Amino acid sequence: LVLAGLLVAAGSAASHRGEMEPDSLASGDDDEDSDGDGPHGDRSEEPVYVHRAPYWTHPHRMDKKLYAVPAGNTVKFRCPASGSPSPSIRWFKNGREFRGEHRIGGIRLRHQHWSLVMESVVPSDRGNYTCLVENRFGSIRYSYLLDVLERSPHRPILQAGLP
Repeated sequence: LVLAGLLVAAGSAASHRGEMEPDSLASGDDDEDSDGDGPHGDRSEEPVYVHRAPYWTHPHRMDKKLYAVPAGNTVKFRCPASGSPSPSIRWFKNGREFRGEHRIGGIRLRHQHWSLVMESVVPSDRGNYTCLVENRFGSIRYSYLLDVLERSPHRPILQAGLP
């Protein structure tokens, strides 16, 4: 039942997970506003608001805060989020907006996957990477620490007959 811009979900799983339903009116309800006194006026139903500040959709994919990887590897940071209206995402490196323009090899920003990908990382890529997810109802942020380990030289190769 839709009441003046909010959807009342009758104990549905969607309302408990925080998923949004479209802002629409059921047919036949266009000219009537319900004040809750009718047969559908059960106040124990949980309201789900159409507008919502950003929230993390898969926080379990964000458990790893420190990435220590060998030079040359690919690193992917994720900040999967949602909200209504759909939020935007921006990335920062050490507190400054990061678009990869000064990075050799650049970066891939995959907005539909809420991710930042850097291929062939080098020691200068070390730092604190923060995603900022925002819409007009709020913002959330999450930080990752990247440490790039330089490739260590291999052990000396001993040859027979040499000291």
